[in-house]
Amino acid sequence: MRTLLSAALGLSSGLVLSACGAPAASDCAFGTLGCACFEGELCLEGLSCYSGICVDVEAGEDESSGLDEVSDTDDSTGADSDGSTTSEDTGPGADPCGSGSELILYAQGSISSSDVGIFSGIATDYGDARVELADDFVIPPTEQCWCITRVRAVGFYGNGAAPPSPPMVAIEFFSHHEVGVPQAEPSHGATVQAMDPMNDGVLDMTLSPGVVLEAGTHWLSVGAIVPIDTHRWHWRLYDSPFGFMAAARDAQQLFFQGSCQSWTPASGCYNNLDDAHMQFQIHGIIGGEGCR
Repeated sequence: MRTLLSAALGLSSGLVLSACGAPAASDCAFGTLGCACFEGELCLEGLSCYSGICVDVEAGEDESSGLDEVSDTDDSTGADSDGSTTSEDTGPGADPCGSGSELILYAQGSISSSDVGIFSGIATDYGDARVELADDFVIPPTEQCWCITRVRAVGFYGNGAAPPSPPMVAIEFFSHHEVGVPQAEPSHGATVQAMDPMNDGVLDMTLSPGVVLEAGTHWLSVGAIVPIDTHRWHWRLYDSPFGFMAAARDAQQLFFQGSCQSWTPASGCYNNLDDAHMQFQIHGIIGGEGCR
């Protein structure tokens, strides 16, 4: 049994704000990863700062995500409606998103807004014990449904250094429970290869096929599959209230003995946390062929 270490809720040793070496604005065109723009200060004219990258939110598929230089990987897997992961259904016509324009559907937080994060993932050096975090997002009723094609989670590595290659990541979506936490079982799940061009823990993951979610409140859980004694990934906190408090679950009691074995508001699991929200982006298509 491991006790909760202070590093599980600690400061980043390398603030991402300086990851680009304070580049000139001309270096921060749309899609430039790691350029820690803040309120547009490092973005070219006509671009906006979303979660630390410069994007053109009015553009279509090639520009709106700001992540087009990150290619899809053959290791990415999608998810069936029952939450199981798949890799077989990626042939022609299998993707439910259709041919709509990929947009930033949801953005919470920015790279420069917090230096604090919490471990979230699967500890390969402790019997694949899972310590999970999840945060909520809302699909407006006017948009019918989203087809999610990409998730970007802002974090950093602790307890040593970054792993030798970007980690595999478990991504799960949950329906909302009326008590303000996720449902016990995910509605969709996938294990994908992350992209981490700056090697700083800002993880980009492509979902293929995309995940279709209908209007309403949903929860996103992102966890790196890593040995936590050497390459622990911390999901960076967002320092402003946004929806429900993030939830934590430690079903195998790796950190929490006798508590937080089911989804619990994070303040009930971590000391000194009055409120907690995570930093992430969701990219995809509004509507799509998979909408009922």
